[in-house]
Amino acid sequence: MTGSTVSGFRKRAYSSGENERILRNLGEIVGSEHVTNDEETLLTYGGDMTENPPTMPDFVVLPSSVEEVQKVLKFADKEIAVVPYVGAPT
Repeated sequence: MTGSTVSGFRKRAYSSGENERILRNLGEIVGSEHVTNDEETLLTYGGDMTENPPTMPDFVVLPSSVEEVQKVLKFADKEIAVVPYVGAPT
């Protein structure tokens, strides 16, 4: 899998089929309104209040329960990396 740069961030390059499959699967877990790969949203979640350098995520997933978090992590274990978003004001 190669990467591309979007607005200064490194982003993985999924085929459109892989991208749509991952979005669909994550949407089945948390609801399609709680998962996105929209560039503006990805830029928002690309950095947080920690000292870590910003990194463009591939997807933003907003689970609303412990069960959804568990299901997302189980899915991600086989498909994608997970980086928690921390230290942001709500």
